[in-house]
Amino acid sequence: MKTRSAQSLFLVLTSLIVLILGASAGFSFLRIPRKIDTRLAKLSGPQRAPTSLSSVSLGSESEKSASIGKSVSLTLPCDSSELGPTDVAHLRLLGELCDTSSKNVDLISIENQSNGFTAQIIQVKERSYTTDYIDLVEGKNLLVIKRKNQNGQVSEQRVQVNRRPAAIETQ
Repeated sequence: MKTRSAQSLFLVLTSLIVLILGASAGFSFLRIPRKIDTRLAKLSGPQRAPTSLSSVSLGSESEKSASIGKSVSLTLPCDSSELGPTDVAHLRLLGELCDTSSKNVDLISIENQSNGFTAQIIQVKERSYTTDYIDLVEGKNLLVIKRKNQNGQVSEQRVQVNRRPAAIETQ
């Protein structure tokens, strides 16, 4: 008899816990979500990035000659075909969709043909994009950027990135 009453008590307690958790979950699904205050996001700036990574514009002498670190973000002008020598192992591109004759231009792909790495493309605004970090090999890296306009025509932009060999520390 004792085992039957213990089992009954266990079933009642388990049922009560399931009922409480189920009611809580049901309430959270049925309630109207709170409005998020977007003013805070605007105050902190349009984008967040790790503080350990630098962001530079192309064409600056400091970018062409200075060792920046392991990763860097670069703004890619539409007419660029070469990025200056760099010491970084990973490169993130920031750019604009360059075809001004057409409003509907899709960025199809960005591939480093030197190692086969295909970058993920993230649309930032209507006509601008960024990528994830593109792996670079030492020496010449050929990035092929493919775009498709509203007529279905595919255009390519080839950008060569030269990565200097890693410095060997001597004692």
